[in-house]
Amino acid sequence: MQHIKWHFGDFIFAPHLQLLLRKHAHTEYRQRLSAAEAAILDQLLAHCGQLCDKDNLTTIAWQGRPVSAQSLPVAIATLRKYLDSGEHGLEIKNIPRKGYLIEIDSELREELIPETQTSPAEMVPQDNPLPVPGTFGVAKWVKYLAANNIANNIFVAGCALLLLLTVYFFYSVWIPVSCQQAGEGYICSVSDKQTHTGAKPLPGNNQVMFISGESSVTVNIQEKTK
Repeated sequence: MQHIKWHFGDFIFAPHLQLLLRKHAHTEYRQRLSAAEAAILDQLLAHCGQLCDKDNLTTIAWQGRPVSAQSLPVAIATLRKYLDSGEHGLEIKNIPRKGYLIEIDSELREELIPETQTSPAEMVPQDNPLPVPGTFGVAKWVKYLAANNIANNIFVAGCALLLLLTVYFFYSVWIPVSCQQAGEGYICSVSDKQTHTGAKPLPGNNQVMFISGESSVTVNIQEKTK
C-alpha cells in the first residue's frame, strides 16, 4: 500500500506515521500527532483553501465514534500550535457553525512514499539528530519526565539534600564556653546577647554552675573513689 507525505513551507507531514517534521536553520524537528490530529490535518491539506465540514472532520478523525463537541476544536487548537497558525503564511481558519479550512501561501506538494518506507527514521537523514526545541520541546520533555518519574526523583533528592544541609548546619556550630573557679566550685558560661543581671549564689564544693543569659543550672559532681 502506498502512502503520501505533504510538503508545505518548512513542514513535511506523513499522515500514515502521524509525524510532522519541520525544517528550521538547517535542523529538522519532529512532532508526533494523535491519530485524530493526523486525520484532520490530512483532510485539511487534501482540500487546501476549501471549507471542510466540521461534522465530516469529526467523523473522519474519530471514525464515527461518539466524542465530545469540544474534541474537534481542541484538536484544531493543538494543530495550530504545532503549525504556528497565523504565521509564515499558514493559517487554519474557523468558519462559524460550518467548519474549518487551511490556507497556505507557499507551495503545497504531495509526494508518494514507497511501500518500504514505513518508519520515521527512513523519512529523515540519519546523520542529523532531531532535537526538539521551542513549542515542540516543552511538550516532549514534559512527557519524558512524567514517563520516567524524573520530576518526582528530583523533588525527593532536593528535599533530602536540604535536610542534610540543615542537619550539618545545626550540628557543626560550635558554642564557646568559658569556665572559672568561684568559691569551692566552678562557673561555666556561654556567649549570650542578653546581659546577665542579678547575683547568683556561688557553687559549693564539687559543684559546677552553668550560666546562659538569665538562666543558670547547678550540677553536683561526685569524685569517684578507688
